[in-house]
Amino acid sequence: MSCLLLPLPKCCFRDEIPALTSPFLPQLFFDDDDKVYLSTTLRTPISTQPRSSITGLAVYASQIDLHTGRNLTHPVLIRQSTTTTIAEGSHIIKKDGAYYLFTAEGGTGELHQEWVSRSFDSPLGPYEPGPNNPIVFNDQDESVRRTGHMDFVRDQEGAWWGVLLATRPQEGEKAGGRMVWDSQLGRETLLVPVEWEEGGWPVVNGGKVVAVEGIALGRTMAKQVITNRWRDDFEKGESKQRLRSSLTNGSSD
Repeated sequence: MSCLLLPLPKCCFRDEIPALTSPFLPQLFFDDDDKVYLSTTLRTPISTQPRSSITGLAVYASQIDLHTGRNLTHPVLIRQSTTTTIAEGSHIIKKDGAYYLFTAEGGTGELHQEWVSRSFDSPLGPYEPGPNNPIVFNDQDESVRRTGHMDFVRDQEGAWWGVLLATRPQEGEKAGGRMVWDSQLGRETLLVPVEWEEGGWPVVNGGKVVAVEGIALGRTMAKQVITNRWRDDFEKGESKQRLRSSLTNGSSD
């Protein structure tokens, strides 16, 4: 069983407690009444056939005790994708008395997208999907692909922003009759503006696809100054970069 290590409140970071739930992409939500909830992704059956082994990924949540890591409520299913077999990467926020659940759906490939659901009752739901889902899905854009796994932040002016993952493919190539998009840099982090419409639902990036050149919707943006440039033509062979570690003089960590 995998464990999520929880920091004790008002204690140093070395005090950690394993949460008694097998988490995959877990997230903690701290409510106004000091209750704490853990949302996590677990495998769940998606077939109604008897003895079927077909499963997908869905999001469950429970109230937990930070001091012991124990569940205070039984984990309940709060989001199962209605269009794919995968819902994961949950984030719960509270705004204007309502709970908003954001989930990455469709897997991390070409179907990667972000959905939003809302509950007026509890972090444990029940949740109602938003009317304009998916709120992020770059299925028709060739420059930025696989958008999803989004979280939210607010700046000093009170404006909302979304932070999400995506890839920038170099060039599409046909393989086995379908287009394959390769990215040399893997998944990157993108920042997009978020607005809240009158009905209380979030609108990401002005309702447009996420592009390489972002939009600020009239907000204040810090000027980015490049102070250092780096280039490697891969001619010397002394130091090369590879996935997760560096290779220098024939040795690796």
